Amino acid sequence: MQWKSSLTSDEKAMLLRQTHGEFDKKYRKTDEFDQDLPQEKAEALGKALEKYFDSEAEDYVKQRDSKAPDYDYIKRKCARKAYDWSMTNTLVEVDRNAWRLNDVHDQKMENAKEMGEPLPKSGSPLKDFYKFPNSKESEHKVNVKVYEFAKEVFEGSMKDMKDVKADDKKRWMDIMEKLAPPPQGEDGWKLVGHEVLNRQHDMAGEEILKFQSENPEKLSAEELNATVAGLFRDINNALTESYFLEMLDLQEAANEIRDQFRDQKYEEGKKRSDYAKAFHAAVTEYNKKEKKDPPPPLDEEYLAELDKKPLPKPGDPEFRHPWNTADVLYKSEAYDSFGQKYLLGLFETKTEAQEVFKKWNDEYTEARAKLKEEVVQWGKQQQAILDKDPAAQERVRKAIEEKWR
Repeated sequence: MQWKSSLTSDEKAMLLRQTHGEFDKKYRKTDEFDQDLPQEKAEALGKALEKYFDSEAEDYVKQRDSKAPDYDYIKRKCARKAYDWSMTNTLVEVDRNAWRLNDVHDQKMENAKEMGEPLPKSGSPLKDFYKFPNSKESEHKVNVKVYEFAKEVFEGSMKDMKDVKADDKKRWMDIMEKLAPPPQGEDGWKLVGHEVLNRQHDMAGEEILKFQSENPEKLSAEELNATVAGLFRDINNALTESYFLEMLDLQEAANEIRDQFRDQKYEEGKKRSDYAKAFHAAVTEYNKKEKKDPPPPLDEEYLAELDKKPLPKPGDPEFRHPWNTADVLYKSEAYDSFGQKYLLGLFETKTEAQEVFKKWNDEYTEARAKLKEEVVQWGKQQQAILDKDPAAQERVRKAIEEKWR
């Protein structure tokens, strides 16, 4: 602080700017960033630091030499509290259905870009959670009014959806019925919605309110309210229909990918090259229909290389692998007392994931017990060796104590 007080206000400001711009690429290219303090002030800082470290070193040596080491510290420390070596288990849900939905959507985006078509809208089923107060009568009335309006809009959207199956419409309407607010006084009104659709509705609402504010004189209040209500209904109906149709399309494509693996069959005598030839023939036929060039012929060496590995059959790990056939998997992870993570595997049920941790943890606990016993026996052996020559122990202790005096 004494050295800093010797700096001018301009020098202090320069050091502050250099410190703030340390990680700013644009600032680092300026001349000011490379500017240094005058040589005499830089040397004065070096002398101040040297004096400080010399003083600290002397204090450290004095403090270190003032007391002898505590030879029994570790023994007392271990006796006060036993270390907890236990393992903990964490289950992580892996939504394979969501992965497939994302892959399908990404592929649709790539295809649209390649064809120069409009990009598809997001049909992500990501949920959004809301909670509204419901304890007062005024709060409950608002909730009921909001629900009735939303239900009316949703029913209108369902009627306008001609490409959606009746069973899907009924299932969604049943879900809408269950979203009704609870009786007054109960816990807050909890809602689960679709985040993407809700965001689209919010954006549409902002545009409608903007239209309302920009047209106060062109229409009467009654006409304006009717126009705004009509806009809100029509736009939200269109958004809802578009969203659910896209979500259904994505889900059907994702299910098709999953079901292809679920329908995996094993045919005795069939080889990998047979499937490669069938696929090549299908591509050739498709290109011919689309008036495109045929694919290059299959390489015989490549086909021979394929046949070196037999096709998976029932009982093999690759046959109908859960990673390809399951909608949800559970990743079982074990953590030790130091925070180290161990992956135990992916499983189709929570029970399987928990059971494998229990088995793994039992083996770990047994190994810990054996190691503890080995350490105890080793300690006894070393102590027995020391006890044979107590005079040597005393000589070493006295030598150390004299050194610390």
